[in-house]
Amino acid sequence: MTVQIQLALIRCRQIEIESGLSRVTIYQRMRRKIFLQAVRIGARSVAWRRADIDASVANPVGYRVGS
Repeated sequence: MTVQIQLALIRCRQIEIESGLSRVTIYQRMRRKIFLQAVRIGARSVAWRRADIDASVANPVGYRVGS
């Protein structure tokens, strides 16, 4: 089950709740490459990897976006 949770994808609304960031801030940071890049899951839908979000929320100052 732990592997399933780590591989899970979450949507923007859940990130807003967990991080305290607004949707606008999330997308601005994505454009500046200082927030995790989303994964396209449909023509007009994106999501983020749960494990990446957990790592960035746990240590927001020390977390760096990987390549």
